[in-house]
Amino acid sequence: MYSRFLLSFFLLFSFIANSQKVTISGYVTDKSTGENLFSCGIYVKEIKKTVYTNDYGFYSITLDTGTYTLRVVFIGFKSFEAVAVLKKDTRLNIAMISEASLI
Repeated sequence: MYSRFLLSFFLLFSFIANSQKVTISGYVTDKSTGENLFSCGIYVKEIKKTVYTNDYGFYSITLDTGTYTLRVVFIGFKSFEAVAVLKKDTRLNIAMISEASLI
């Protein structure tokens, strides 16, 4: 009886340990001016989910530990893509490059 309990405990513990949650967050700014960009879309390819920056250019998403591809898009700016290996809470600030040009 004790060995079954012990086995169940270790199986449950290993399941919980493998599904730890971490948060990736940061600010999205205009590289040339430093201004925060609001309503930028941050798409996480592996889970097919998009979050958006708030009025201050801040975003945050909680995920399981692992490797994720983030794609950041905003109208008038070049898209940005990064691979993040998440083992703990991570801060990723992103500076977007404008596509606008003066002729």
